[in-house]
Amino acid sequence: MRMAVTEPRGTLNRVFSGFPIAVAGKTGTAEYCDDVALAANRCQFGQWPTHAWTLAYAPFDDPEIIILAFAYNGGEGASVAGPMVARLWKLTSN
Repeated sequence: MRMAVTEPRGTLNRVFSGFPIAVAGKTGTAEYCDDVALAANRCQFGQWPTHAWTLAYAPFDDPEIIILAFAYNGGEGASVAGPMVARLWKLTSN
């Protein structure tokens, strides 16, 4: 989970680049088909709508705080929920 932040191709690298605390995390994109998506005819094979989520914790070596973001019908975890977590983290650390 630390490599998601530290590796150049990590899903959270851009979001937490230069962050003063060692953060680790995981992003995810979960396909779904609920009553709302069915009613909108969005549950097509290979094109299901997605929820976006990201979990991050810090400090990496001795965690004291965890932040989780979940965006219903939000799309990609790295591009939607990741920035949500980073923004909240920055707001709470001031």
